[in-house]
Amino acid sequence: MTETSLSRRDPFPPLLYTEGEGPWLVFWKEKLVAGDIGWAELASHSCDGFRCDELDGYVIPLTPATPAVAELLREIALEAFCVGCAQPDLDYGVETDHPAAYARWLEDRGLAAGEISLLMQAVYPLQATEDVLLALGLPDVEIPPGAHLLVLGWNCD
Repeated sequence: MTETSLSRRDPFPPLLYTEGEGPWLVFWKEKLVAGDIGWAELASHSCDGFRCDELDGYVIPLTPATPAVAELLREIALEAFCVGCAQPDLDYGVETDHPAAYARWLEDRGLAAGEISLLMQAVYPLQATEDVLLALGLPDVEIPPGAHLLVLGWNCD
């Protein structure tokens, strides 16, 4: 992720662009509320396969704790959970068998799916819980109220 600083007098958070290496593990919110601090604006993350949507909002980037966790995030972003599904990736959208396959795949690795309606290519929701953060090697990370935990990957477009 690349951060672009704005003027010190500018009241808006810095912008974050998902370019270059990835995938990226982030807390995400669609909108900020009073008291939210430490968030950066997510600038047009390309997602949803050939539908070419963009995910906007606000994020707090997290750093994978180990190379094994980084590889796990990579497997999620490469849609390894689609093996055995009628459509072997999310290029053309989420098919009926993808959410269950995603949840099972995560469960087999000690993780849990988050808000499944957020699942699309390049956006993979995980449960924002202490257990999931522990499994990701992040035991001391505080979960911001109302935040989703997402793996942001690459879009096929």
